[in-house]
Amino acid sequence: MRVTSGEWKGFPLDFPKDRTFRPTQEKVRAAVFNILQSQIRGADFLDLYCGTGAMGFEAISRGASTVTLVDTNSRFAEKNRDASVARLLPETQDETRRRITVVSATVPDYLRQVKQSFDVIFMDPPWDQEGLYKDTFRLIAGSDILRLDGVLCCEYPKRLEFALPSGLAIGHQYAYSDTMVSMIFRREVTHASGDLPG
Repeated sequence: MRVTSGEWKGFPLDFPKDRTFRPTQEKVRAAVFNILQSQIRGADFLDLYCGTGAMGFEAISRGASTVTLVDTNSRFAEKNRDASVARLLPETQDETRRRITVVSATVPDYLRQVKQSFDVIFMDPPWDQEGLYKDTFRLIAGSDILRLDGVLCCEYPKRLEFALPSGLAIGHQYAYSDTMVSMIFRREVTHASGDLPG
């Protein structure tokens, strides 16, 4: 598995051989970043359920300003960050490392505590834990983690059906074999006249 494009194109990424993670396929990664290309450069990028961190490393390779990688098992994300930074010129290593934050935590715990907001959020929960989609959407919709002009990119199995909470809306959707990718945006919540907070 390798970074598909950008400054780090071709950098190898380590991943567990026991299928602990289900890394996003290279063709899907490439397609997602081709769709997001105008929004990545200079962006603050959040990779939830990051696994190996592949999506975050694609983002930094393509010019993201900062990348935050979150998973309960962050060992491979940390390993890939260290190996990737070590391939850079010595004078750029410290600054690049500062741009990549690896967080070992459950995604719900992280989202409840984080104060930062992001331009692009990518989420790809374990496909056998469908409840995580609902929880993650709810926590993002109920906060300012996703900036008003930002995008939440969600990867999920084609068989999964979900409803978004108030405050989020699906834009474009893309199909790649049994994988779906939806681009989700914030929307303003309007209240009926009798429902206005008082």
